[in-house]
Amino acid sequence: MKNWNWALTILAVINTIAIWGIVTYFSNLGQGMAIMAAIVLPIYVVVFSIFIAIIVYLKRKSYFQKEIIFSTLFLLLFCTPIPHMIFWSVSQPSVRTMEEGSLLPDDSFLKTETDVRKGKVIAVRYWISKPGRTQLLKDSTWVTYNGEGDTVKVEKYHHGKLLSRENRGK
Repeated sequence: MKNWNWALTILAVINTIAIWGIVTYFSNLGQGMAIMAAIVLPIYVVVFSIFIAIIVYLKRKSYFQKEIIFSTLFLLLFCTPIPHMIFWSVSQPSVRTMEEGSLLPDDSFLKTETDVRKGKVIAVRYWISKPGRTQLLKDSTWVTYNGEGDTVKVEKYHHGKLLSRENRGK
């Protein structure tokens, strides 16, 4: 394809790999370290944008020729985080489950699961394992919410045994 900006294609591919690499790396860390993506990603985007601006300015006579101007403009879009953010927001599941675990003083393990839809908590669940065992049992108070944040269902468990269930609405 003679009418394509191959140099800018390579830079757009490098940018895509770098952005997804940064996001993937930090999203696989715990919540405390994942916040680093909020620092590293903007720094990377600013540095890469300045780099691209310099390259495009130096090569403006060849990049904006009539034959390759479409590919140049298209690829410049992929040198920004905009298409990546759009893809990420469209590809996210409607419900996300966040998990957190803690070791209790009696050597049992407590796991908390929180379901989130569109930024709102829709369910909170607790699991516990007895000391020395790996099997997780339902424990504590499980609460389910509707889209407005009202409590819909409350279930109380103790070491896997259902103690009570209360439905509160729709």
